[in-house]
Amino acid sequence: MRPLFLLALLPLVALGLAACASPADRAPASPPEPPASATPPSPPDPGATPAESAPATDSVFTVAGTVRRIELEGGGWLIEAEGGTRYQPLALDEAFRQDGLAVTATLRPRPDMMSTLMAGALVDVVSIRRR
Repeated sequence: MRPLFLLALLPLVALGLAACASPADRAPASPPEPPASATPPSPPDPGATPAESAPATDSVFTVAGTVRRIELEGGGWLIEAEGGTRYQPLALDEAFRQDGLAVTATLRPRPDMMSTLMAGALVDVVSIRRR
C-alpha cells in the first residue's frame, strides 16, 4: 500500500517544485534598461586622492566639511558637512585621518552596506582634498 501512496504523491511534488521555480528559470530575462535620469559622474579633481572601492550606485555628490574622529563603538572617522550632516567613509585615506581637517570630498552613497558605528551615512570617497 505504501509504494502506491508514494507514487500518487509524485505528480503533486513535481507540481510544487515547478511552482517554486524563480521567474528567471521560467523565461529568458532581457537586460534592464538604464534609468532615463542617469547621468555620468563628473571626473574627479586631478589633485584629489582616488577611492579604492568600486561604486555601488552612480550618484555622486560633493561636500565641504571637516574630518572628525568619533570614539563611539570602537571609534571611526566621519566627514561632517558644513550643514551638520555626517558621512562615514568606508575607506578614508591615512593622509586625511586628522581630526578637525577641513576637506572637500566627492562621495558616493552606499545604501547596500551597514556599519556598527552608525554615526553617519556610509559612503565611498571618490575624491578628497584639503581646503
